[in-house]
Amino acid sequence: MTIRQESRSRRGGSAASYPPVATLGEIVDTQSSAVNQRESVRIQIRRAQPKDLETIVAFNARLAEESEGVRLDWARLRSGVEALLRDETRGFYLLAESDGSPIGQLALSYEWSDWRNGLFWWLQSVYVRPEYRRQGVLNALYERVLELAKGRNVCGIRLYVERNNLGAQAAYRRLGLEPTVFEMYERDFVIERDPHSK
Repeated sequence: MTIRQESRSRRGGSAASYPPVATLGEIVDTQSSAVNQRESVRIQIRRAQPKDLETIVAFNARLAEESEGVRLDWARLRSGVEALLRDETRGFYLLAESDGSPIGQLALSYEWSDWRNGLFWWLQSVYVRPEYRRQGVLNALYERVLELAKGRNVCGIRLYVERNNLGAQAAYRRLGLEPTVFEMYERDFVIERDPHSK
């Protein structure tokens, strides 16, 4: 997918407040070895902690640019990640690591279903570093989600995906997730998108 030009936020946030890509790389790219040449990657999954704030912010910023062509307001994003890390009633993050280095993440948030008398867990902020893709990282994260869901009154797993992100859609299908009968509608008060890109 071609990344669109920078998307403007309606409130606050200028390009000057957003760290350059080199800074993002310094946060998360702690290993420079040719990972794709490895036969297998040792993957550990754990719950994220407040100390992981900067890594998650960087991953989310990259995700927004790669998947939607959106350049997020850095301060707002950082506050949003920090809020979730501090309050698990809103949800939580899982981090994938290899040899102690963060290589992927996802967030889970909750939606109550009165029809099912249970919680849907929404997968959000799913990101895997490019050099680790197609090496089982997403699968390991998802398997951990399924393990955690057992015995917790979780009635299902849901996610949304940008309609032109065919690679992500194929990855989710491989996990056993299927398109729903629903269309998603929203009115976003924060992020302004190009209406012609929909």
